[in-house]
Amino acid sequence: MSEKRSEIEIQIDKEIASVSEWKGLDFLNNFHGYLPVSEWNGAYRKMAEESQLLDKLTTMENASPLYKSKTRREFYKDVDDAIVDAGLTNDGIITETDLYYKYPTMEAGVRWFKFLLPIYKNLRKKGYKHYPDLTG
Repeated sequence: MSEKRSEIEIQIDKEIASVSEWKGLDFLNNFHGYLPVSEWNGAYRKMAEESQLLDKLTTMENASPLYKSKTRREFYKDVDDAIVDAGLTNDGIITETDLYYKYPTMEAGVRWFKFLLPIYKNLRKKGYKHYPDLTG
């Protein structure tokens, strides 16, 4: 028996289907900035920590109610949980990211886009918006 998909899952899949795989990273835009800090990822986390903003709420007007209700630390915890829920690890993320940045072919971009999608989808299912919550 197949599992019934929620409205948000159907909406997310439609949005993703409207994007060519070759343009997938454009669709995710700055999403990798929210991932755990490494050589290539986590710029937003690092900036929030260095600016002592981890325990502050966001001030983005267009953000979702969920995003507005969380401190940055709580949001990054949700990102970390979405990574675990996707069955991924920080080491796996670093490996895939390195493949993309060190060998930036179109194929590597498609592969990285597909790798990041489960994390992105998990966050959308929690109630975060595509923009500005996850890609702004």
